[in-house]
Amino acid sequence: MIGLVLAATTALAQPLDLPTDPFLRVATKALRGDFGKLKPWQAHGYSLGLKRGTTCSTYVWITHYTWDEGRDGRIDNKGNACTRRTAAANEIPRGSYVWIEDAGELRQILDSGSRRNDRIGRGKDRRVRTPGWVDVWYRHGYQNPFGGSCVGRIAIIGKE
Repeated sequence: MIGLVLAATTALAQPLDLPTDPFLRVATKALRGDFGKLKPWQAHGYSLGLKRGTTCSTYVWITHYTWDEGRDGRIDNKGNACTRRTAAANEIPRGSYVWIEDAGELRQILDSGSRRNDRIGRGKDRRVRTPGWVDVWYRHGYQNPFGGSCVGRIAIIGKE
């Protein structure tokens, strides 16, 4: 009986108008203002993902890098300062938007890293194919919501 009550309560807590895919659900909520005012780049990334019907279905090895790592953790490979917008990847085109499920964050690929990371990523889990790796920038390591590294899902929205 308790399980039935919990299932009914959970069903009522999720409006029927929200998609079941985690990225599409968050994008819908973000664009309707559930998380406050979005930055223009965030609104663009979420809108683009909804327009394309992007889903959270790609597994990658997710790592993080920080300000504390010196120049490589502060400046991207084009000489721009890293921000909460920044992520790095080698096998996703620069400028592409990605949404990281474990972090619940939209990022943009504005940096790259060692090609070795993609090979290592594909060795972590049989679900990881291409791309093999995404590196998410944080000012400090303790801000990383998924710990040191993990295999997780992302939505690759791409770029225009």
